[in-house]
Amino acid sequence: MKRKLTKRLTALLLSALTVVSALPFLGWGMRVRAAEGADIASVPAVRETTPGSGTFTLTTDSRFFIAADSDPSKTDAGLFVQTVSSEFAAKGIPSANVMPIVYGNKAQAKTGDIIIIPDSRNVDKAQGYRLTVDAKNITVEAKDAAGVLNGLHTVLQSMVRGGNALNACTVNDWPDVAERSVYLDCGRVYFKPETIKALIRTLSWNKMNVLYLDFSNNNATRFFLDEMKVTVAGTTYDITKAKPSNGSLSQTDMDGIIAEANKYGVQIIPTFNSPGHIGGIYDVAPSLFTVNERVGDYDSTANGGKGKIALDVRNEDSYAFGQAAVKLYVDYFASKGCKSFNVAADEISDVISAFKPDNDGYENSVTYFVKYINELDNYIVSKGMTTRMFNDGFRSLDLGFNKDITVMYWTTESLTAQKLIDAGYKVVNLNCHAGLYYAYCGNISSAYVWNQDVDKIYAGWNPGVTSCKVYHWDTYSYAYTPQEWVTDYANEDKLLGAAFAIWTDYAFNRGKDGTTIFAENYKNMMQKIYTVAERSWSTVCTDNYSTWSGNLNTAPAGLSLTGSVLADNLPTPSPITLEATMNTVEDGDVRVSAVGVTGLTASKLTESVSIDNAKSVILYDVTPKAGNDNYTGKGMVSIKIPSAWDNTPIMGVEKTSNGGYRLVAGTSNNGWFSFEVSHFSVYGLAQVNYTGSKSIIVSVGGTKEIPLDTAPSQNSYETADETVASVSVGTKTETVVKAGAQVTSLTNGTYLIKNGASNFLSIDSNGNIINVTDASVATQWTFTSTSSNRYTISSNGKYLTVSSLKLTVSTSAGDVSWRYQNGGIYYRNNGNYYLSYIDSWYLATNRSNAGYPATFTTTTGETKPTLTFTGHKVGTTSVIIDNVLYYIEVNDGNIYLPVKFIDYRADGMLFDFQIGGASYPYGLVHGAGETDSSNAATSNGGTLNGSQYGAKISGTTLENTGYVPGDYYSGQWYAWGGAWSRSGLVKPNLRNGLPEYTDATITHVAKLLYAKTYNSADMANVQNFNDVIYNTFIATNATKGFKSNSTTSMSAAFTAAQTWDNIQCPYDLAYYLLNNLFREDQATVTINGKTMPINGIYVDKYKSLVLVSDGNGVYSLNAKNALRYGDTTIYEDDTSTDNTYKNDKNVEEKHFYPLDGLGYDAPDYFGDTTDMTTGRNGNFAMVSEVQFVYNPNQYFTFSGDDDVYLYINGVLALDLGGAHGVCTKTVKLSDVAAKCGLTAGKVADFKFFYMERNSSASNFSIKTNIELATPAISVDKKAYNATNGIEVNSGSALHSSVDVIYDLMVTNKGNLPMTDISFVDTDNCGNRIEFNGTESKFVNGNNSKAVINAGGPFTAWIQISDTAVRNEQTCADLAEVTAYLKTVELAPGETLHIKGIRCNLTPDNNSVFKYENNLNAKGTAGGIDLAGTAMHEIYSFEINDTSRAYVVDFGLPLRITELFDSNVAATALVTDVKLAKDQTFRYGTVELVGNKTDAQLIYTLNKTIHGAEVITLDIELTITLADGTQIKLPTTQKHITIIPATTVYYEDTFSDFIRFEGSGCSWTTDGMTVSKEQSADRIAHGGNVYGYDQAYDTMSKFSLGSAHKVTVSGSNYATAKFSFYGTGFDVISATTNTSGTIVVSVTGANGYSKNYLVDTYYGYTYDSATGKWTPAPDAAKALWQIPVMKVANLDYGKYDVTITVAYADFFSHGQNGGGSYDFWLDAVRIYDPAGAADGSKENYEKAYKADGECWPTYMELRDMIIRDNSFTADSTANGMIFIDGQTGKVSMADYTSYGPNNELYLANGQAVAFRLNAAGNVADIQIALKAIQAGIKAHAVITTTDGAKLFDGDIATATDMYRSILAANGKTVVITNTGDGILSITNLKATYSVKPVATDTLNLTMDEKSALAALSAVDEVLNPKTPFEPGKVDVRVEDKDITVITSPDVDGIEIDGEKVTDFTVDSETGNRIWKKAIDRILKDNPEISVVARDSNGNVSAPVTAPVVAGGSIGALIGGFIGRLIKNILSVLFG
Repeated sequence: MKRKLTKRLTALLLSALTVVSALPFLGWGMRVRAAEGADIASVPAVRETTPGSGTFTLTTDSRFFIAADSDPSKTDAGLFVQTVSSEFAAKGIPSANVMPIVYGNKAQAKTGDIIIIPDSRNVDKAQGYRLTVDAKNITVEAKDAAGVLNGLHTVLQSMVRGGNALNACTVNDWPDVAERSVYLDCGRVYFKPETIKALIRTLSWNKMNVLYLDFSNNNATRFFLDEMKVTVAGTTYDITKAKPSNGSLSQTDMDGIIAEANKYGVQIIPTFNSPGHIGGIYDVAPSLFTVNERVGDYDSTANGGKGKIALDVRNEDSYAFGQAAVKLYVDYFASKGCKSFNVAADEISDVISAFKPDNDGYENSVTYFVKYINELDNYIVSKGMTTRMFNDGFRSLDLGFNKDITVMYWTTESLTAQKLIDAGYKVVNLNCHAGLYYAYCGNISSAYVWNQDVDKIYAGWNPGVTSCKVYHWDTYSYAYTPQEWVTDYANEDKLLGAAFAIWTDYAFNRGKDGTTIFAENYKNMMQKIYTVAERSWSTVCTDNYSTWSGNLNTAPAGLSLTGSVLADNLPTPSPITLEATMNTVEDGDVRVSAVGVTGLTASKLTESVSIDNAKSVILYDVTPKAGNDNYTGKGMVSIKIPSAWDNTPIMGVEKTSNGGYRLVAGTSNNGWFSFEVSHFSVYGLAQVNYTGSKSIIVSVGGTKEIPLDTAPSQNSYETADETVASVSVGTKTETVVKAGAQVTSLTNGTYLIKNGASNFLSIDSNGNIINVTDASVATQWTFTSTSSNRYTISSNGKYLTVSSLKLTVSTSAGDVSWRYQNGGIYYRNNGNYYLSYIDSWYLATNRSNAGYPATFTTTTGETKPTLTFTGHKVGTTSVIIDNVLYYIEVNDGNIYLPVKFIDYRADGMLFDFQIGGASYPYGLVHGAGETDSSNAATSNGGTLNGSQYGAKISGTTLENTGYVPGDYYSGQWYAWGGAWSRSGLVKPNLRNGLPEYTDATITHVAKLLYAKTYNSADMANVQNFNDVIYNTFIATNATKGFKSNSTTSMSAAFTAAQTWDNIQCPYDLAYYLLNNLFREDQATVTINGKTMPINGIYVDKYKSLVLVSDGNGVYSLNAKNALRYGDTTIYEDDTSTDNTYKNDKNVEEKHFYPLDGLGYDAPDYFGDTTDMTTGRNGNFAMVSEVQFVYNPNQYFTFSGDDDVYLYINGVLALDLGGAHGVCTKTVKLSDVAAKCGLTAGKVADFKFFYMERNSSASNFSIKTNIELATPAISVDKKAYNATNGIEVNSGSALHSSVDVIYDLMVTNKGNLPMTDISFVDTDNCGNRIEFNGTESKFVNGNNSKAVINAGGPFTAWIQISDTAVRNEQTCADLAEVTAYLKTVELAPGETLHIKGIRCNLTPDNNSVFKYENNLNAKGTAGGIDLAGTAMHEIYSFEINDTSRAYVVDFGLPLRITELFDSNVAATALVTDVKLAKDQTFRYGTVELVGNKTDAQLIYTLNKTIHGAEVITLDIELTITLADGTQIKLPTTQKHITIIPATTVYYEDTFSDFIRFEGSGCSWTTDGMTVSKEQSADRIAHGGNVYGYDQAYDTMSKFSLGSAHKVTVSGSNYATAKFSFYGTGFDVISATTNTSGTIVVSVTGANGYSKNYLVDTYYGYTYDSATGKWTPAPDAAKALWQIPVMKVANLDYGKYDVTITVAYADFFSHGQNGGGSYDFWLDAVRIYDPAGAADGSKENYEKAYKADGECWPTYMELRDMIIRDNSFTADSTANGMIFIDGQTGKVSMADYTSYGPNNELYLANGQAVAFRLNAAGNVADIQIALKAIQAGIKAHAVITTTDGAKLFDGDIATATDMYRSILAANGKTVVITNTGDGILSITNLKATYSVKPVATDTLNLTMDEKSALAALSAVDEVLNPKTPFEPGKVDVRVEDKDITVITSPDVDGIEIDGEKVTDFTVDSETGNRIWKKAIDRILKDNPEISVVARDSNGNVSAPVTAPVVAGGSIGALIGGFIGRLIKNILSVLFG
């Protein structure tokens, strides 16, 4: 049953009303062009500006791009770019992050870059620049580095003033004068370094480039060097004693100031005044000064403040003192690179008058003064600087001052500036009479006028104005009338510059310091600095002073406009990196690779050319491009090899400058031949005819001679690059010596001494006995008879003799004579000792191996042709001679000695050797408390018993290896003597490849440790000392200590394993420290959170020492010369002098300190020196391991300090132990050949160990004639991705199922050719491949994880340099590889490649697979079998989750907090996430914060989005193995795609989307904007409702808190313009009692054009008593975020919208009292921005469908409620009903007459109901709700009549938010407002999962039953009841009546909503009987619904009963609807 509501409820069907009246456009001619960016604006103002077209915007993707061919990091231009990059970031432009800085070819610059061209030909003015701004880039061109700095400052200042976008233009700018400066009197008062640095930054910001620092004056000197002693007439004066107690600058302070000035392009000019103004150092030597007490010095403190103080330069000592003091400062500032020095020398008349009277007179005194100044000038000029002085000494041009002195023109009391200029002097204007003198609280006097008004200086001064009338003494007011000037001053020849002087005379008298002077900004001091900067640059700025000064802004970390020091917020600049190593471009069959190349044109030439040794030639005209210009640099040409060519060798062809052609060596790879070129012209390929190839290695300046069997076919040949090497043809005739027969009887004569077939006794050039096997080079011995059968044997004055029964050579025969009998030569000495040979020549007692005299013959050999190759420069070239290709490699002839460095911390023990200190006995030479012994040794090279002297270590010898000829002391033993070293400290053989110290040495050190010998006093001064050892074992309270005190034997624990943890006693510790000196310590400690080795860290910086060849086979490196520390090498720089590199930290003068700042003193560790004595890193060890081929004349010499051990073949050959001074030792290898196992011609191992152990210097020198080389064979194996050719490094990882191809390599690292090369390749899957020059075999392991393909083809070649190869061949299979290996002979330095073994890796999914591949290779060189191994490892893993997509429906930033799926196991491998390089974003900016899987991506739109934005992330993945090893996977890329939703809502403040303009009025911001981020709505992840975001849940007034507002009146008007892509838009505004009419103009690119007139007025009030709305223009009525304008259903495209707001009386409602009205623009919503909402674009369709948002259909509910439709009792009508649950007093007329026309409003208690019918495949149905009264919430309840509740919550936002009501489809929906605020319902939206057809419609319907149910539902919401459960309710339908029987507790019932009050009572049961006649037609088996009610009004659940229609039930009871609908209700607006 149904019951009537207790309150009056009426259902209405409302009539239609047009939403927007499309009225004709009224024709207002309003169009204002909006400037999209800012104009160039800076201080100083720019000189010339030409506007351009477009706007440049700096973004976070922008970079500084320096157009340079080489790294500009060390240039001034590079330094300035880095400086300014920090300033950009400090100003937040474009963000707080520093922009990257790259360099390269200009064509490589990207859109958005600031391009810097430091040496542009377009700029001819020094310090000037050209600035070009276009839509893509800003380009700064300059003639010099200063111009770069000035141009960049202009850009930055313009952006600080106007924003990141600049309007296109071209600027030409340059200064009028070269120097623009400030003169700072920092002598009278103290200025902190931070203040001076802030001033420097301010000067640079204003394009000022000089700062004078006057640090000396009458009262004080405030800058002192570390040491300042001068000696005059035998007396030494320490000037530092004059330091004032109230502050001075140290040398370190000044170092920092100058460094800061260099960064900012500011020249520091120091001032030390003399002979006057020098009272600051008076107290140092009062006797040298004179005081004239007749003349006062108001700022002097010397002499009690009485009199003028000066140096009397007529006095010889005073003159010398002054000169010496000034020169100390000159030397310092010259060393710091300063360009000028100001000697000042001002107020000279007072100075001279202060001289003591004598007969010389005044003029003679002037002569002395001039001499004094000129001598200083000469000295200053000799130091590379210019001299400056003040002008008041220039009383006449005849005085004779040097003409190179620059005059500081400060007073008009001497010659005028113009006269000085005309006389040839350079002049700087800082005249006090021109307003350029400033003094804190300075007084006005007749002589000087301090502190001129700044506006007068601004208006009247330029650099040429040198004097003015500056004060009206009659009126006591400032004036500014120029009275003296320099004509044509903007000419450096006329005027050098101008300065603003800041004097501190009066500040000193007031006790102020420098900080106060600036901070108080007395008399606008800061503004005067800016003014002088402006006018010194140019006078083009015409703004008045007020306007100009209002635009000033401050330098980052500079001084504020009021003088305070700003915070130093300058971030560290980015390093300058190379933009790209190589770009590759291609045109047909030609490729070019070069830095900066962007395009290529390659035309094949048809001309026929003939080239010697070439049978086929193809040529191309190769023209690469760099942008629009031809590329002119070097690069590489690659040309495709014609497929028709056979395997004949190929070379490149280059056209020479004379029109000919030459062959060029190169490499072949994958069908292309590549070769390097120095420029680009005509290039090609040639098939060459040669039958073989040879490798020639020659050094620069050296020659290599090759004999030939037959003469070459030509007399001359030209190599491919004659600048690298040349070849000449010649002949050589050799003398041939052949051995003859053994003699049987001996006579005087010349013989060979022979043994066996080919062993000849010989001596080398050093007189050493050797064996040779070639008779032609054997020594020819002369036998001379001395008596019967006795002979001397000699050769060239060298006699074969015997000493201690050992064979030797001497300069005299002595008493040795030789005999010959029984077939052998013998020596008689108590037996016969035969001259014998077994491996070497010696004396033996038997003659079985005796040598004998042999005859020989000498013949002149035939003359043979030769080729002589001469090296000219390092490089490679080639030449073909008679079908033989000669590859020529030219090296520098030097030896690159590989080295490894181990750094140590100062430890107070071994690595802190201090003479006389506690650590002295650890030096192992001297001992503590020892005494001198002057007679203990000879004076030259003597020795001492090491167990008796010094450290007294048994088994050792003290050697006087530091003897200096002529130095008596160097030969004696002294306790402090540095000339002694100790041998025998280490054992004679290496142990585990390292020196092992003797037991005696270890015991000695152990005893020192046990005695707690520790250099604690010195260590207290070293921050970076190794206290770990001391505190662990030695200190009194050691953390571990010793468990036993043994100093002579090793503990059991330590014997088991010599580790740090096992140290038990002093002997253990000593053993550990000594025997680990030459390797990195494996024990670690954590200090300050940094884990490091305890005692010795490997420094991976320098790879080799360069031993320089002298061209005669001797190689050396000497730290006594300048050492340059390169990237990886240390070498001598013979161009250096003592001062050349004084400021270059990479160059070492006279010492050897390679590890400064690299080891423990690196910033990552301790950051300070490890050596407190020298201030350098002097504690380190060095190891070198090489090989060489022995010959007996070799030697090795070391000179220096400290310990040196040389092992040959593992045996000690040179022993120079202990910490010592410069000691020298030489080892002749022939002397150690026996013990070291050396054999001539055989390879030997060479291991060199060196230590530097602190003390006062590090000396290092090596000299040798050994041809040292690295190990003879090197084996390597590389893998490449078979798909893309990218190398797969060993230990790296690949994703699954990747083919790799292996390159097997063998390099000849020795000195002899290598042959017989073989390979064995195996893996951990059972595969094995073998091949050599004889056979090959392949064993398949049959493992599916690694499938090997050894079937070929293979590529084989020999690499002879980085760019040249030879013997390249394609081998079809392993058999052909075998044949190829037979022919291979590897020259030294060459590498053999065999490439072609393939492997396919297929790991299990999500599991790590480690693939190990081992290569063993062998070769033979010089008869020595060599072998090497290489291993290659690959790890593989599979990971998914590579992409995801998001949708944006608002213009807010989007923060994606989950970039990875947490349920994917592979995400645990993520170790880094970063943005991929070189991305350009279309619609926004991207920021990545956080790391690993916690990384978040912030995407901020800065343009309206109408397409997809793809963001690529590089994901670094790391596999952690079981043993903790971490392996990086190849970088995985994740793609984040962001697309626009079907609608996107943009704020009025969104970027520059809306352009606001006004004519006579301006837009303002109403409210306060808040920052919000939108939700990250991931596509296809559920819950996405396009048009809803929680960020807007509380926007109760303006969306995001603010809106643009404009008020128009009269003829004023305003416009708001925007452009969009889409199909429609909403204009969101406020409608108030002051808002007025707007005109909206819409034009489309497709020709669409339409204008709309919209009245936004809302000024009505609601009378609750009458239910009426009346106009109330004075009442503050407002509705917020109303879509006042909606345009829909446009064809997709680009549209331009102009909203014009103009006042017209016709449209006025009396707003604002009449005459004006307002308009607010709050936001714009764009419909279908991608043109894809209709599913017309597949990718968008998929995304929208996944979110249920495709094919949206919109319906405005207001349209439905006011339709003129109705329904009858048996019909269903379109539309809905409005239910007024409160008053029922609103009329339809009210509703249609007042208020905005786009929305439906519900007040408290009001509801709307409709039956929702959406046909088709509906994906979602959504309704847009909002609350439109500021601060008043609505409360929406959305229910269906079947009792379902879809939404129940507060609506607090005035922004349309869509909410899903899909569950209501097919049901009656009731929306009720129960809140205090008005609820607005705008759109109903339906979306589809399948594209809808015409029948798929969205309908709202209403019928009688639904209407009644809605009424009940509203009542339930508004008047909720307590549930009632009656005892009985029984419903019966009988004929025309309905009978209901209930229990007595029922007080009333409702049948189908209609009350029934009458009942009867059953007398038996007490039940009540209710009856009601049927008054409606019952069709389709309708149901009767009955609800029971108790006495309290509570109702029961409905009880229903079916009714079957019968013939008698047909009475039509009409009028029900008429009774129901009694009034037309409308929305309550109050």
